[in-house]
Amino acid sequence: MTPNQFEDSRSTEGTLTSAGRKGIALEESKAISRDDERDGAVEPRLASPEIPVEYSPVDQPRGRRRVMAASSLTGDRVRNGKGEALGTIEEIMLDLESGRIAYAVLSYGGFLGIGDKVFAVPWSALRIDPSEHEFVFDVDRKMLENAPGFDKDNWPDMADPTFAAEIHEYYNKQASWETRVTDAGDFAGVEHSPDRCESSSRFNDKSMEKWSELMLARATDPSLPMKPQVVAHELGKRLPNNAIVTGDSGSNTTWWARHIPAKDGQMYSVSGNLASMACGLPYAIAAQLAHPGRPVFAFVGDGGFTMLMGELATCLKYHLPIRIVVIKNNSFAQIKWEQMVFLGNPEYVCDLQPIDFAGVARAFGIASFVIEDPARCGSTLDQALAVEGPVLIEAVVDPDAPPMPPVVKADQALHLAEAMVRGTKGAGDILKDIASSKVRELV
Repeated sequence: MTPNQFEDSRSTEGTLTSAGRKGIALEESKAISRDDERDGAVEPRLASPEIPVEYSPVDQPRGRRRVMAASSLTGDRVRNGKGEALGTIEEIMLDLESGRIAYAVLSYGGFLGIGDKVFAVPWSALRIDPSEHEFVFDVDRKMLENAPGFDKDNWPDMADPTFAAEIHEYYNKQASWETRVTDAGDFAGVEHSPDRCESSSRFNDKSMEKWSELMLARATDPSLPMKPQVVAHELGKRLPNNAIVTGDSGSNTTWWARHIPAKDGQMYSVSGNLASMACGLPYAIAAQLAHPGRPVFAFVGDGGFTMLMGELATCLKYHLPIRIVVIKNNSFAQIKWEQMVFLGNPEYVCDLQPIDFAGVARAFGIASFVIEDPARCGSTLDQALAVEGPVLIEAVVDPDAPPMPPVVKADQALHLAEAMVRGTKGAGDILKDIASSKVRELV
């Protein structure tokens, strides 16, 4: 596993990703006391577990934020308090759940990059010396040599709680996700009010409860045309704990992410930063070959699936029992909504040529089913999932179902209104879909 590959599950314990190519700001607190200024030493609070940064207040005006791009940190040298070289920074790993830096990945012990051992080091164990443009890691070299490490080409699952506990226990450091943020600039290493933490927890629980209720309301909408949320919801209820689920890129990704709950033991894959279309079925084929004993499901859109549906032959040839759910709205729906909501333009050239996907599957010799009625969605899925070997489910859904964000910004609403006025095809149906969703949420 490499830092750019997805973790084993969309785990609630934490999801990590590399920041090496992104750039991330390390921000100090605005509040620098006059005592600190007089003493000539300042320890800023960073937007991650605290890392003291050594610099003179003369170089850093009071109240000014000190920032660095993460890309400028990779390759930096690391030394200990004795001045001994401990290697270089290979990657910066983010904890996406807390929005903080979790680890620095340290490369050490090889020659010219050959034979290096790689270590995940808690970010809170490091401090930055910007004058030398290097990190200080106060451990004995022998301790680092005996630390849990891994090979460059075989990265561990850093979101795994067992891995996290082992690393932080070894270096006697607290995990970034175990700290809580209070006021702005007030981070790890600060005592927090239990009442305040409990209040924040109750607020988050209540918000999550409202969100779950909203998602359930949209996923159980009995109206026609069938809403894509219904299909994702009904499939999610039927996925076993050892399922491997792959997604594609498009509006189907929204329904996949919101309405197919990730369970402990499951694995999920979807295209990340590039959002490449047509990846869902190839991912599923690879997953089934790698894990022949586990059930594999591909939840894809008609636009992406059309690009590589010839791979149905691969499924049949190698007897891969993949369950393929095609969300058919005869549209590049994600592009359509981006045109309207981000640009205020009418939909332009987003319609697809309708394809009988169930008929295509049968022509390959693969069992297929069609779902159009939300009342029959669950029972049809039950029939399809009982089939041995590969199977395709064509779910015909409402092309005007809006993949609305959790919070609609004012400029997005304005752009949508502009797109409607400028002549978007089916504007009446789109507005009716949006309005009916809002009415159901209010009732």
